[in-house]
Amino acid sequence: MRKTVMAILVTSLFALLLAGCSSDDAANDAGDKEEPDKADSLASVRVVDPVVALGDDIEVVLLGSGFEPGQEVRFMLTTDQEGLVSQSDLTYDSDPAPVASPEGAFVTAWGALGRLADKGVVREGVYNIVVADSDNNPLATAAVALYDSEKPQEEWPAWAPSMSE
Repeated sequence: MRKTVMAILVTSLFALLLAGCSSDDAANDAGDKEEPDKADSLASVRVVDPVVALGDDIEVVLLGSGFEPGQEVRFMLTTDQEGLVSQSDLTYDSDPAPVASPEGAFVTAWGALGRLADKGVVREGVYNIVVADSDNNPLATAAVALYDSEKPQEEWPAWAPSMSE
């Protein structure tokens, strides 16, 4: 009896595992197709020079690929000022406007970080730039690190570039 119960339990667990791994073709055939998961997207973005000195002339160049042809994207930056978390849309200062080419790629530059640095919104540190669709759904993320080049070099973060000749 004990062996029979154990065999039933093992068989049941195995059946549950198989059922969980199988796809639900009947639901897909019936037209109940789910929207593709954004996390499965091939979209990616890269900051050309990810370590940038704070200053008036901050310009960040972004390269993107894997987007839908003609897709308009937005650039969002989340900041935290003494516990006040806010998200800034930096798309307005992009040149050219970030629209994916027929191949699904884009390149653009923006200098909004200089304005945000002047206002104290961004400070020395590492920030994520989120590339989002027109409905603000995140598609890809890239990091940019900002350092205060006005400080003495020995006070710069270890990741800041060395200016030694």
